Amino acid sequence: MIAIQAYATKCRDVLREGSDRSSIWFFDERADYPDLAILRSFELSPAKDLVNDYLVYFEIHISPGELDGWLSFCALEIGPSLYKYKPSQGSVQIFNNSISLIFETGDDKHHLGGSLGIKRNQDGGISGLGTLEYTLTLIHPGTKEPTRNLATRDILAIKRTEINCPKCLGKGQYASMSIPKEAYARGLTGYALYSENTVCSHTGCSLCGGSGTSYEEWYVKETCMSTAPQRPFVRGSGRIVIGGNNVT
Repeated sequence: MIAIQAYATKCRDVLREGSDRSSIWFFDERADYPDLAILRSFELSPAKDLVNDYLVYFEIHISPGELDGWLSFCALEIGPSLYKYKPSQGSVQIFNNSISLIFETGDDKHHLGGSLGIKRNQDGGISGLGTLEYTLTLIHPGTKEPTRNLATRDILAIKRTEINCPKCLGKGQYASMSIPKEAYARGLTGYALYSENTVCSHTGCSLCGGSGTSYEEWYVKETCMSTAPQRPFVRGSGRIVIGGNNVT
């Protein structure tokens, strides 16, 4: 149970960091950990700045009597811009006679749907889970037509996986911008002034192991920033590993 708690905690943290801050998650409404879970990453292109990735996450909670429970699920788009998306999510109840679950969720850009088999023993208790089959369909927001279908079969169990960091989009750092004082001194306004935005610092992404901030020399001089030692800049790996070597 310790392994599933650690796995689910990491998955939930990754989803929170990759989503809109105002998102309310299905797992925020529960105090307990799932009995089984799996996170799947769909990395749609190596050009992370151009094409979005998707994270799909499932949790299953089985009641103490092992007769019923809940399957909860979500899909989250990870975008290349500063704008972060809200997840689509849902839950399906496992009744005491359920042997198959049908589920679906989505928004105007994607649809997630599939099924999960439930195995039962002679006493009717849940003895295991069958194959999890689902399809993530990407939808063109303008035409509303499907553009891509990603069909997958999985066994619902915690698995060690490595994904692009959803916080920094695989870069391991953030670049901050500032307008030099010289631009103001020249009397620039409007778009001309805005276009003078220049990188002033780099901050390591904390989610994938980064830390500290490195400031550009021009910014240090302009802001009279203290020359006292700053926390060293450490770039993150840009990747997230979920689950340890003992996870199966």
